[in-house]
Amino acid sequence: MPSCFSILESRSISRMAYLDPSLFDRKLEMSPEPLPDVLDDATHTRMDKVVFDTFDYEPSSLPYATLLLATIVSTSGGPLNSKYKENQHAKALLLEHPWLMDRLIGAWRDRTFKEIRNLSAVPAF
Repeated sequence: MPSCFSILESRSISRMAYLDPSLFDRKLEMSPEPLPDVLDDATHTRMDKVVFDTFDYEPSSLPYATLLLATIVSTSGGPLNSKYKENQHAKALLLEHPWLMDRLIGAWRDRTFKEIRNLSAVPAF
């Protein structure tokens, strides 16, 4: 399972942490890179439409982001861990990875959740 960082990023952070140890603590806050896409654009478009038909609110707060994430997972057709269909697990994931809320807001504004479906760094996602 992919980790939060590529080997190159991890080595770079390790080298920088030698100079500034606080960088080691900050690395967990970094955003992941998406995995290569396994779904075609038409599939993403279809899934996005279902999400937007189901969910009407910009994810600008934790409750809305939680509901949106659970909706994305439940309409993804299987690529994401199904436990995040449940609100309590989706909320826990957002609390553990605060950058994910920013990604959800950006995806909402871009009108596609392709990047969310392809995230690689959230271990159980």
